[in-house]
Amino acid sequence: MKHASLAIVLLLLAAAPADACTAMLKPVDQVVREADMILRVRAIAVRPWMRTSGGVLFRVLEVVAGTYHPLFFSTTGILADHPRPAGRTVPYEQIDCVGRAPGCGSCFAQRYREGTEYLLLLRDGTPYWAPLSPTNEEISGPDDPWLAWVRARR
Repeated sequence: MKHASLAIVLLLLAAAPADACTAMLKPVDQVVREADMILRVRAIAVRPWMRTSGGVLFRVLEVVAGTYHPLFFSTTGILADHPRPAGRTVPYEQIDCVGRAPGCGSCFAQRYREGTEYLLLLRDGTPYWAPLSPTNEEISGPDDPWLAWVRARR
């Protein structure tokens, strides 16, 4: 009977979604300090040559921290219409479920809205380096509270 119970538990664990995120969440102050570049950007298009893997092209509006000279930045992701989460207060301790990949099982938000601004906290050229952390949050512009909070910690 003991072995049958163990077998059932193992089967249930094996049936769990493979993309579920079980990463350790870093303190948000640490994430901001560890970012080697911070960009304020606007999502403008899906890169046509990256449609199969999902590639989003951004217009760089401001370099908040670090050095970056090109006018554009791109990363893996998709353009999708989704509502901005309501009721979140700064500092954002983790990503919101709405922006995560399908099913909210991913460790990273990879959905962007065309024409919308984002604050990207990059490390080694990607916002996907600190699982569950707010490294690519939607913002409302240069006076956004999240942007102000991040600026104050750099």
